[in-house]
Amino acid sequence: MRGVGSTILLLGMIFLAIVSGCRSSGSERDEEKEASLEPHEYVELVMASPVIIRVYAASEAHARRTAREAFDRMHALERTLSDWIGDSESNLLEAAAPASIPISDDLRDAIAVSRSISRDTDGMFDPTIGPLVELWRRTRNSGFMPSEEELRLARGRVDLDSIELDSDGARITRRDVELDFGAIGKGIALDAASRILDARGLRHHLINFDGEILVGDSPPEKTSWEITILPSDSEDPIVIDAVRCAVATSGGVNQFVEIDGVRYSHVIDPSTGLGVDCARQVTVICSRATHADALATVGCILPTKRFEEMLRARFEEVSAVVLENDGGSLTVTRIGDPPVQAPAVP
Repeated sequence: MRGVGSTILLLGMIFLAIVSGCRSSGSERDEEKEASLEPHEYVELVMASPVIIRVYAASEAHARRTAREAFDRMHALERTLSDWIGDSESNLLEAAAPASIPISDDLRDAIAVSRSISRDTDGMFDPTIGPLVELWRRTRNSGFMPSEEELRLARGRVDLDSIELDSDGARITRRDVELDFGAIGKGIALDAASRILDARGLRHHLINFDGEILVGDSPPEKTSWEITILPSDSEDPIVIDAVRCAVATSGGVNQFVEIDGVRYSHVIDPSTGLGVDCARQVTVICSRATHADALATVGCILPTKRFEEMLRARFEEVSAVVLENDGGSLTVTRIGDPPVQAPAVP
């Protein structure tokens, strides 16, 4: 799956630890039951990226079987949404255009949530951005800016309204539209895997999908999972106390191309077709990894003030931390009430 807008480890890396804290309240029986849980960790590649699943379980066999089920679910979503797999369901939908074909609930749900987020972000998130992704990849490889005509033609093929859902399936009304779920696919997979872990009784879990993180209940006898994000060697880390939430970080500081003295990010602004040219890192915290994934990308495209206004007006339960380096001066903006440990963020 293409990585336009996928969470990346910006300016450094993300470390995970279990925060020390007070024991959660509960009966002695509950405490004894949780004390019997042991940590188990499993690693596998999904969408060509490492996924770490850490669970607390009384049985290693149960933990292993459930982690296997969660990984398999993530692989199934990759086969649905990937544009790298030739016969993926999304590619088959493209190839069938303009005819209608039956689609799975997974693809239907991905299209529906993409439409919703696109509407609420004024089109700054768009799963039909594929033509611009291809054009910008060529730009990054060649080091030469695309022509105005190339940009015009590619932008003209970005058309979310061309996707029609009906009771039996879906169709794309144009043959030149390309789907790209790269800015939301990891989040969708994280949410699906977490639901499996919860359903199998492994509520104390953490899933790290190449830096995009979703956590369930806190580890036994702890108050939260501690997620430390290191923006760079010269900046203080952001430490987040996470429980039942997703944490996604995106930005263009590590993945960029410099053309005529300007650094352009891999994160593409759909309105221009170009990579954004600001040194910004955005961390989004919310209940669903699907939304955290997409909104972290949107936060890299929009000016910080507009992004803040959008979150407060349309995504009230979402919080964020925006780090922006403008000419060597670091600006930190907290949006909402992110669960960040002081004094990491002013």
